[in-house]
Amino acid sequence: MLNCPICQLQYVEKQAQFCTSCGWNLKPYPLSIGEIPQEFQEKQKIQLDWAQKIWGQVKQQVAETQKQAVQIEQSLSEIESIKTQAHQERVHLEEELSQARTQIEQLKQDKGLQDVTLTQIQTRFSTLQSEVQSLKQHLDRTQTELTHSQEEQVKLKTQLQQADAEKSQLQLEKQKLTKELTQVSQERSQLKTDLAQIKHRNTELQSQISQVQSQLNLAHNKSSRLELDLEKAQQAQSALQNELSLFQEKLKRSSQEIENLQSKLSSAGIPLPKQDPFNPRGWGTPHKQDPFNP
Repeated sequence: MLNCPICQLQYVEKQAQFCTSCGWNLKPYPLSIGEIPQEFQEKQKIQLDWAQKIWGQVKQQVAETQKQAVQIEQSLSEIESIKTQAHQERVHLEEELSQARTQIEQLKQDKGLQDVTLTQIQTRFSTLQSEVQSLKQHLDRTQTELTHSQEEQVKLKTQLQQADAEKSQLQLEKQKLTKELTQVSQERSQLKTDLAQIKHRNTELQSQISQVQSQLNLAHNKSSRLELDLEKAQQAQSALQNELSLFQEKLKRSSQEIENLQSKLSSAGIPLPKQDPFNPRGWGTPHKQDPFNP
C-alpha cells in the first residue's frame, strides 16, 4: 500500500490511476522513458508542492466550515430548546391568565366580594401581564438570535460553495498539469529520438574524424620524412657548395699560375700552345656556368 503524495490516502500500486480523494494522477512513470531530466523533476516538485499547499488550504477551510456548521447546529438546538421552554412557559402563563380571568369573572358575579380581594386579584393580574410581556421580550430576543444563526448558516453555505469552487479549480489545474505532463513526456520521447540520431551522427563523425586523423598522421609522417630528406639535401647542397668554392679557388689559383707561366714563357720566347685542353675558351675564363652558383 502506498500513500497519495497530496492527501496521504492509501491506495494499491498499479491498480489506482487517480486518487479517489483529491484526484491526483497516481500513474507511475514508465521505465522505458529512462532517466527523468532534472528540469522536469524540479517542475514536477513545484507542481507537487503547489498541489499539497492548495489541498491543505481546502482541507483546512472544509474542516473550519464543518466545525462552524457543528457549532451552528448546536446553537440552533439550544435555541430550539429555549424556544420550546419559552413556549411552555407562555402556555403555562396563558393558562394562569385564563384562570385569573375566570376568577375575576367569578368575583365580579359575586357581589359580596370584598374590595381587598379584588385589589389582590388585579395585582396578580398585572403581575401576570408583566411576566407575559417579559416572556414576549425573551421570545423576541430568541427570534433575533435565530435570525442571526440563520444568517451565519447562509454564510457557511457560501463558504462551502466557495470551497467547492476552489476544489473544482484544483481539479481543472490538475487536469491542466496532467496534460502538460503528457506533452512533456511526448517532447521527452522526441528528444530521446533526436538524441539517438545525434549519437549515431556523432559516432559517424567520430569515425570520420579518426580516418582524417589517421590521414593527417600519415601526412605528418610523410611531411616529417620530406623535411628530413630536404634537410639532408640542403646539407648535401651546402657540402657541394663548399667543395665547389674550394674547387673554384683552386681553379683560380691554377689559372693565375698558368697566366704567370704564360707570361714567363712569352718573356722567354717560347711559343704558346693554341688551345688548353683544360680551358679551351681562354685562360682563366670558365667555359660553363656553375649550376649551384649562378
